[in-house]
Amino acid sequence: LCDLAVRRRDPALLASARAAGDWLVRTADPDTGAFPCLWPLEASRFADKHDLIYTFDTGVIVNGLVHLHRATGEDRYLTAARRAADWLLHDMRRADGGFAPVYDRRTGTRPTSDAEWS
Repeated sequence: LCDLAVRRRDPALLASARAAGDWLVRTADPDTGAFPCLWPLEASRFADKHDLIYTFDTGVIVNGLVHLHRATGEDRYLTAARRAADWLLHDMRRADGGFAPVYDRRTGTRPTSDAEWS
């Protein structure tokens, strides 16, 4: 949305990007600054993932928040992006330089399972 808003000079697209960014900032995990996998509105087969934070998803959101900061100049987006990126670098990076794929907020662990990769 940020890219389209800038290219087309469309304030409605930028307003939508801001609304999405504001929601992300509001729903970031208070302990990590990262972004939970799901916000289920009702029970589903994915309900068990409610407390999971995926490294890949958080990285994508960090990128989007940085773009939103560039498009708006609003520091709150950059602040949220930095907090999540710091968590990724300091808490999710493994000794070998790779990253753990998932964090369980409920248990505070980084479970490993081939089932967590698409």
